[in-house]
Amino acid sequence: MYFLTTILKKFWRRLEFFLGVIVPSLSFMIMFISFCIQIFSRYFLHKQFDWTYEFTVLGFMWTVVFGALYACKHKEHVSFSLIYDRLGPITRALFDIIGSIVILISFVLMYVPTIKYVGFIAIKETPVLKISFKIIYAPFIMFITFAAGYLIRDIIKAIKVVLTPKEVLKEMETIRKEVIFLSNEEKVKILRDKESELLSSYLQKREV
Repeated sequence: MYFLTTILKKFWRRLEFFLGVIVPSLSFMIMFISFCIQIFSRYFLHKQFDWTYEFTVLGFMWTVVFGALYACKHKEHVSFSLIYDRLGPITRALFDIIGSIVILISFVLMYVPTIKYVGFIAIKETPVLKISFKIIYAPFIMFITFAAGYLIRDIIKAIKVVLTPKEVLKEMETIRKEVIFLSNEEKVKILRDKESELLSSYLQKREV
């Protein structure tokens, strides 16, 4: 069972890396190269290639959607947290729970209509390359699916914070201020390891 769990975790991490890093990197490269060719052909060759515009739009859409997957996982999206950062850990956790539930409900409500729309628009194709609109818009379904999963993860984490002993939260808050300028990925790892250590120490003291 442990072996199977390890394999699934590795597969999941690689899938997340492929969808969140490799795909948007490739789509951005395609978009950038197509855009450069479009500019060069227009102003130096005085000729317009129609296919460059379609590649640019497709590359842009895929870069945004798949790049958003990475941002959701690591919470790297733009946020205005001036007031949020001044709140206590439990209050922040409650805000996280409420906000995540609201967004999760929105995603659940739009999931089926999005699938139906992508299926409906599959009858259309781009004028030049004849790429089905289904291929262009299908990644949005993937984004909703993964984002919903990350929201559920955030809700569970926030609930754990609310249930965490106040002594541990106080120590964690001090550590959080020390690592605030690190990247989210580094910050999460340090906080997770320190939290496990503090909880273990707290339980040992309780037993004594």
